[in-house]
Amino acid sequence: MKIKNIYIPPGYIIVTLILVSILAGSLLLSDNTNEQDTQPPTLTVISKNFTMYQGEQKQISIEFSDNTNVTEATLFYRKENDVNWQSSSILSKSYTITVSSDETKNFYYYVTVNDKAENGPIGDPSTDGSRFYIITVLKNSNSDDGENIQRSVFVEEGTATWCSNCPEAAEAIHNAYEKQDTSFYYVSMVEDENQKANNRLANEYNIFGYPTIYLDGGYKVLVGSQNIIDNFDSTLTEASNRPAPSIKLTLRSEWNETREELKNTIYIKNFEESTYTGTIKLYVTEIKSQWSDVIGDPYHFSFLDYGLNEEISISSGENKSISKEWNPSENGFNVVKENLWVVAVLFDDEKQIGYSNPTEQDKEFDAYYVDATTASRVTKGTLPPTIGLKTPKPFYHYLRGNEAKNKLLSTTYVIGKMTIESNVESDLAVEKVIFQITSNRNNFSAEITQPPYEYIWDQRSFGKHTITATVIDEQGRSNSDSIENVWAFIL
Repeated sequence: MKIKNIYIPPGYIIVTLILVSILAGSLLLSDNTNEQDTQPPTLTVISKNFTMYQGEQKQISIEFSDNTNVTEATLFYRKENDVNWQSSSILSKSYTITVSSDETKNFYYYVTVNDKAENGPIGDPSTDGSRFYIITVLKNSNSDDGENIQRSVFVEEGTATWCSNCPEAAEAIHNAYEKQDTSFYYVSMVEDENQKANNRLANEYNIFGYPTIYLDGGYKVLVGSQNIIDNFDSTLTEASNRPAPSIKLTLRSEWNETREELKNTIYIKNFEESTYTGTIKLYVTEIKSQWSDVIGDPYHFSFLDYGLNEEISISSGENKSISKEWNPSENGFNVVKENLWVVAVLFDDEKQIGYSNPTEQDKEFDAYYVDATTASRVTKGTLPPTIGLKTPKPFYHYLRGNEAKNKLLSTTYVIGKMTIESNVESDLAVEKVIFQITSNRNNFSAEITQPPYEYIWDQRSFGKHTITATVIDEQGRSNSDSIENVWAFIL
């Protein structure tokens, strides 16, 4: 059978080949895309924490990318007192937020992105709101020109648990703080309980003796308990009247229950006509310290750690915010959030000459004066209980209960029976106080449930001992104090 020739115009062949190529390419591209799209997208929130004034508009800005394409970008936001998050698309990489002229609450926000293959979601700083950025709403600043800023003085108290004269100075400082005739904040730098406090006093301040207080970073220095008691008020007034740049600090400290960490955000506004440079430090302290002084009283505002220690440069008229988390357990501390107090301090970068022994102009150090300070309590609530051993004291001896300070021996010793006394302070009812006396040979203990919380040590004892007293309140919160190397001779 003869096959009849069929004529196909060249144009149809060309068109057909093009269509086949496009189809094959599309299928190949689709297959390649499906094979390659295993990478999650990336996301960065550029705006992070920032401040807004009432009636102001600002943009939340983000950047994202993917190996193919981001198909979803969502902004989640809410007021600080709201429970539920609102959401809005932010695929345009920016979102304009407007604060009403009478708004008094701050805003929280976080962002998530996803791609077509659903390799996400990816979030910044979280995907579920467990962590978020803060938009701090400040009162309208139309009348705020920096002239009415009240500057508080910052006081660092150099002290130690073995210092017999330090409690008198501490009492004078705290009494002045409660009166606040002159505005100031202070921290207790306990050199033998905290290594960073020791470093600050010994290496940065070149401390001469205890107690010593440094006002505004070394602008003024007072040494000795009687000198502090006699001259603290007048020296504080002098420091308060010192000319300083117009810098406003606003501090926000929040506790994250999920992560059990503290988030501090500091807002700095420069009202000067020139750029300001310096160092911002956040002193994390305990309102009632876990440490007690030589007479068994807890320290006030005892320094734990720096929540932030950063150099800054801020232009004229600029309002800058800096935020950082502080995790107590990662830094070796067991804290109660209701007991945390944070002090923000701005040190000028201009170096001055200071003397830790000002009378003799001895013990020179580099002084950086404080230009602004503020403070914030993390959260309200009852404080944990505190306990301190009143007797025996370090470097004292006790002869049948009679106390006297050792003049030759740097130790504590007990001859004959004595009463171990404690100082207990608690916002809640005390469940009990436990006394323990341990050595290589002895192990005595007792539970006291009623004040006065004392224990008579009259058991036969010989050699070196450790005495520990622990208080427990009705919520089960506890605190302890101890003294080691107590030499006992009790027959």
